[in-house]
Amino acid sequence: MKRIIALILVSITASLIIGLLSLSSYLAKWAVKETFLEQQLTLQDNFQLSYDPFISELTISDAALMYQNSEELVSFKSLIVNFDLLPLFSKTLLINKFEFSGLNLSVDQQADQALMIGGWSIANLDSKNKNIEAKDTENNQPAEKSEPFINQVQIGSIVFKDLNVNAKVVKQEHDIAIESLTIEKLDLQLGELYQPTALSFLFDTSLQYKLEDLDSTLSLSTNLFLETAPDIIFDKNDIANLQFQTESLLLKLQQTNVKSGVQDIALSFKAWQTNLTDVNASTDGGVKSDLLLNSFIEGLNVSTIGSEHKMFTFEKLALNNVASEINMTGAVLEYDVAFSDIQLVDSQAMPNKEETLPALLDLESLSITNGSFTNQLSSIEKIEIGSLVTNVVVNKDKSIANLVLPKPTVDDENSATNQESSQNNSKQVAEIANNKANQKSANKAVLAAADLPSEALPEQTTLNDDDATSKKMDIKLVELVNAGPFKLNTLDLSVEPNFRSLIEVQKFRLADIDSTQPQLVTTFDLAATNNTYAKINISNQSQLFIEQPTHTIKVLLDEMDLASLSPYVSSALGYHINTGQLDSEVNAKVIGNKIDGEADLLMRSVDLTAISNQGEESGFSGGAISFNYALSMLKDGDGNVDLNVPFDGDLNNPSVGFTGFLSLIVQRATMSAAKDYLINTFVPYANVVNFALSASKHVLKLRFNDLALTAKNSELTETQTERLSQLSLVLKKHDTTSIKVCPIGVVADLTTSAEQIESQDVVTQKSITATQVQELMDLNQARAEKIKAYLVNEGNVESKRILGCSPTIDYKKGAEPRVSFNAT
Repeated sequence: MKRIIALILVSITASLIIGLLSLSSYLAKWAVKETFLEQQLTLQDNFQLSYDPFISELTISDAALMYQNSEELVSFKSLIVNFDLLPLFSKTLLINKFEFSGLNLSVDQQADQALMIGGWSIANLDSKNKNIEAKDTENNQPAEKSEPFINQVQIGSIVFKDLNVNAKVVKQEHDIAIESLTIEKLDLQLGELYQPTALSFLFDTSLQYKLEDLDSTLSLSTNLFLETAPDIIFDKNDIANLQFQTESLLLKLQQTNVKSGVQDIALSFKAWQTNLTDVNASTDGGVKSDLLLNSFIEGLNVSTIGSEHKMFTFEKLALNNVASEINMTGAVLEYDVAFSDIQLVDSQAMPNKEETLPALLDLESLSITNGSFTNQLSSIEKIEIGSLVTNVVVNKDKSIANLVLPKPTVDDENSATNQESSQNNSKQVAEIANNKANQKSANKAVLAAADLPSEALPEQTTLNDDDATSKKMDIKLVELVNAGPFKLNTLDLSVEPNFRSLIEVQKFRLADIDSTQPQLVTTFDLAATNNTYAKINISNQSQLFIEQPTHTIKVLLDEMDLASLSPYVSSALGYHINTGQLDSEVNAKVIGNKIDGEADLLMRSVDLTAISNQGEESGFSGGAISFNYALSMLKDGDGNVDLNVPFDGDLNNPSVGFTGFLSLIVQRATMSAAKDYLINTFVPYANVVNFALSASKHVLKLRFNDLALTAKNSELTETQTERLSQLSLVLKKHDTTSIKVCPIGVVADLTTSAEQIESQDVVTQKSITATQVQELMDLNQARAEKIKAYLVNEGNVESKRILGCSPTIDYKKGAEPRVSFNAT
């Protein structure tokens, strides 16, 4: 009998379980129908829900939520939840397995509207919740605090597969396709009010993400992989304060493409992988973190969208063994970052592979070794640059032909707004500056009134304080070298004739830059060739960080083709260079901004052609000699010019450049040497003739020395007539030159006694009378007439070549009477 009763009870229990399992899908549909009846939401007919009490597992399959029995809002293929009920008695929620797959969801939101799923608005839920809240308010019963039902959540595994979400949010469409997302060994510790206190889990995901801007201004697509196993501890007083630790965090992005139509930029790369290890971070009062990092990116391409022109590519960029410590808890960011090496492989700028123009830059490799960066010091042990080829093609309009830049789209409305904002900012800055100037003026007035030193003023701190200085950061670079040749190809179509040049650098080395050791000597060495045969060697020793930085520079040029430089130096010289070679040794020293040095120049077979024939002379005539003629006078029997010239200047002068500086040296050396040559040639006339550079620096001008006269006397002495005879000989030789005779009297012409001179009781500009002025003018006029008469009668100079000049008076103390001769 007992067996029969037990059998009946078991049969009844089994029947009830089977019945419940059979009715579960119908019961679920009924529950949904009652819950969402007002929103006209139902479940599709093939929806399945079952619960197995023997293994405590809930299974839902083929679920789809329908709107008005026709439009599918959201659907998923299956949901499986396996859990244990017994741990609930110990306040632990234990889920052994949670698997969710086959989700399809589309969400749409227009500006200022609620989210729409299909044709159904999520705002409907908000209105229902408000009704429930209103009923709760009517009850007006405060909720009683109760102990948490659970204080720990443990999940063996959470698996999401084949999830697809499409979201259109304010003119942007987001597509997220999760191939897999796995969370294992999740352990969540809860405190009072279910506040988390600790969390740990293993995380692994693989997903595809796409973003499309409906205005076609922005798009993004990528495949993302993320693996990590963090341990998180929360502050019980402030959940925002936490400690984060993980032994490893691996992030990979593959086949990534980004386009910005507004900026006209497209970026893509094959793979980007970052591996963080030993990560420790906290957010208590700010962010503090330390970690180790290894990262690389492969196959990067940057191009324009409109012209589809590649701008920059590289095969691989790797950042290895980075140790980082960052502290943002104080007012100033503190950091300590160090790395073992950075490697850049096969990089190109403006590759132009499909075009006729060559790549702007082609870099084989770049290596940066042992770098460290802190608030106080930026240090790099070595930078090594591999083979480098640069091709520069300059158009007639001075633009670089093989340089293509993006053309951003300008929004007129935003542009006007930005312009207005910029004007407002400028006004504010001007007001601040004006207020500051007024404050300084007021301070000075206070000091002047109180007779106090400037140090007596109280210190004032403002955002724009000119005296505020940031803490100095030291820099250190042990060595920068080349591991392969540098080639610079230049084609300049903007000058006539077109300029072509190939510079190949065999050696490049910069060493010992260290601001912590101001007395350390920094060295620089360069060895190169230009167009195969010309050799360029530059060496420099510098002290960069002393009060007045110094540089000792040596430049050696050998077989430099001057004709190739003609388009750039012709404007300075005033001539085209047809042929010629230059050997030069330049030794210079720079202290601060001042340069001083010496140049030895040997110019072989230099042949110039004047840009303009004006001023070009076949010989020395008209009182002027051209640069070309000066150069020709200095040539030896082999047609070479050998010069040595000292030079100095200011580096702040914009004209100090390599070609400008070289032409300046050549110009000064040639004209200086020609001047010496002419002075020696005109030794017989040295008393009456001298030479000076004209304002244009392209010609030497003939100058005539003043003729000293005897005070109070208009008669010519023997010495004076001898000088006038030499002057007449020069004027005969240069028959196109005319002169002005300008007599200059002095107050000594009026002095009558030595006692007056000794007692300084002499006439001044303030004490001279009109009668005395007229007396001096008459004396000067008589002197000018006698000088002209001598040149015409004794020197046989045509009278029309000797022009008169109004007499003047020189009131300076110690001035002597004289006649000034000015060539016309």
